[in-house]
Amino acid sequence: MKRYALSQADGIKEKYLKDQSRRLDYLTSHIKMKGEWYDAGKNSGHVRRYLAEWYKIKPVTFDHDLNFYYPHFDNLFNTITHLEVIEHILNPLTCMQECYRMLKPCGVMYLTTPNDYSFIFKLEHLLERKFVDHFHQFNEWELRWLLQEAGFKKITIKTFKKTNRRFIARFCNNSFFVKAIK
Repeated sequence: MKRYALSQADGIKEKYLKDQSRRLDYLTSHIKMKGEWYDAGKNSGHVRRYLAEWYKIKPVTFDHDLNFYYPHFDNLFNTITHLEVIEHILNPLTCMQECYRMLKPCGVMYLTTPNDYSFIFKLEHLLERKFVDHFHQFNEWELRWLLQEAGFKKITIKTFKKTNRRFIARFCNNSFFVKAIK
């Protein structure tokens, strides 16, 4: 596990970093930030602040509901991060089309979402009696179709271990990591 140089003033607690260290390691080794960065989502908090410090780039953010409003910028951002958001969106196709519109040519969107169809995910949620407000569940085929329909040309989808906190999740790839290029 890497050591993270974040101050307590950032509001990021040691427990959160320990629980999310696998995810943060994965994101920082696979995301390549450049230029203007838009971080989608409402109150992304800890991960947004961590990535901003890691890459020394301040993201453009809007505290709004992505179900109803999108910023009116065309071809403005080099990078968009859409981390653990799409499963909460009522119309994910519209959301992805808007992200495509906001990206500059050759811009990159990084997206993560749970692999809700995995057996491990279902077992973990059943054992913990955890039911979250996910409007959509995605498998790899559905994610690829969604991004192609939005206009993205080059799409890479991988699975990764999101956390080392839960016993079952330590041994499975329970989350998707997507890199989509305009």
